[in-house]
Amino acid sequence: GRVRGWTRRSAGGFLSGTLTVSGAPSSLRLRYRNEFLLAYDGRRLVASCPDLLLVVDVTTRRGVSNWADDLHAALGSEVLVFQAPCHPLWRTGPGLALFGPRHFGIDAEPVLLGPEPVP
Repeated sequence: GRVRGWTRRSAGGFLSGTLTVSGAPSSLRLRYRNEFLLAYDGRRLVASCPDLLLVVDVTTRRGVSNWADDLHAALGSEVLVFQAPCHPLWRTGPGLALFGPRHFGIDAEPVLLGPEPVP
């Protein structure tokens, strides 16, 4: 898809915001807090931390970072969004408590690749 929008704010030592990627048949909205944490297709959560959510520029083959000085430079760039499985320890109850969606105030079950989380 193509980068269609960025938001960013700095508060409490964190960069937070959204990245919107449009493509056929729908758009993805990625929320971040220093790292990409959640991916939504419309209102549906389709990927989440603690898995890795990666955004790569198709032309440069470099990662797209929300830490860039000029976020608007990425607008219109063609990107791929990947989800990579986290280490198995993050899939445990204690791991999800430290880095799952609820840790960031999102009342949702994690959406992970690979085996189901272990309690």
